[in-house]
Amino acid sequence: MSRLDAFDLNAKDMYQYGSEANQDQVQRFAADLGKPVTAGSDTHQCLQFGSVYNELQMPCESAAELKDAIMQGAYQLHVSDSLPVKVKASVMLKKLMKEIIRLQSPSAVI
Repeated sequence: MSRLDAFDLNAKDMYQYGSEANQDQVQRFAADLGKPVTAGSDTHQCLQFGSVYNELQMPCESAAELKDAIMQGAYQLHVSDSLPVKVKASVMLKKLMKEIIRLQSPSAVI
C-alpha cells in the first residue's frame, strides 16, 4: 500500500456504506499511511457523473503535473449532495441495460 500515491473515494462505495462513514474510513486509512485522498473517477454511467470530483487549484497539462498538484494538496475534493440519487439511478440504468441486452439475445427464451 505504501507504493500508492493516493487513495480515492468511490461514489458507489460511498452510496453502499454511507457517505460519511466511507469518507472517514478512507481518510483515516490514508492518513495512517501519509497519503492524500482524491475523488475517484470510476464512473461507468453518465447519470453517476459528478457524484465525486476534484477541483484543481492549478492548471495541469500532464500526469506528472497532476500528481504534483495532488501531492501538494492543491485540489479540493467535492461530494455531490445528490450522490445517492445519482448512484441509485446509475445502478438502475445498468440493470435495465443488461436486461435489454438479455432480451435481444438470439438465445433468449421469452
